[in-house]
Amino acid sequence: MAQYCIGPVMATDWGEGDSPPKLERALLRRVFGYFVPYRRRGAGALLSILAQSVLGLAPALVFKTLIDYLASRIPASGTSRSWSPRVSRRRWRAG
Repeated sequence: MAQYCIGPVMATDWGEGDSPPKLERALLRRVFGYFVPYRRRGAGALLSILAQSVLGLAPALVFKTLIDYLASRIPASGTSRSWSPRVSRRRWRAG
């Protein structure tokens, strides 16, 4: 055991210098075998995560569509005053 300058409780060698265990097919089968009874719940959890990801994109797509629609309704002129909110609002209402 390595020498540490701490108390006996913390003087445990946790195997930090050891090489990591090899992943073998038998080990993976045994580990995943523990999850077989919970495969429906796991599939449900994965579907929930996927649904949350898709629904998280929905507001961005709605606002993109709204902005694109409103931007196409406002006629663009060559002057810089067309970007003024007051002028743009008048032109949009009139058009």
